[in-house]
Amino acid sequence: MTPLRAGILSALVTLVADQASKFWLLKGFDLARKGVVKVTPFFDLVLAWNIGISFGWLQNDGQAAQFALMAVKILAVIALAIWMARSQT
Repeated sequence: MTPLRAGILSALVTLVADQASKFWLLKGFDLARKGVVKVTPFFDLVLAWNIGISFGWLQNDGQAAQFALMAVKILAVIALAIWMARSQT
């Protein structure tokens, strides 16, 4: 298997696992309706949407910041794809 195919396959597996776990949490625990689900005395599940980056940075900076963040993400994906395509091992 070429590095590009291995990278694409691992990215797809990760994407499916990520989306499946989010779907399971939303539907299995009904977080949208319940708000907070107490799992243990020290662990609660709370529904929160983060449209920014780490720690909510750029979350409230408007649509221009969201488009800039999207552009950075797209460039990162393109750079990683080129890197994987050029990789020999």
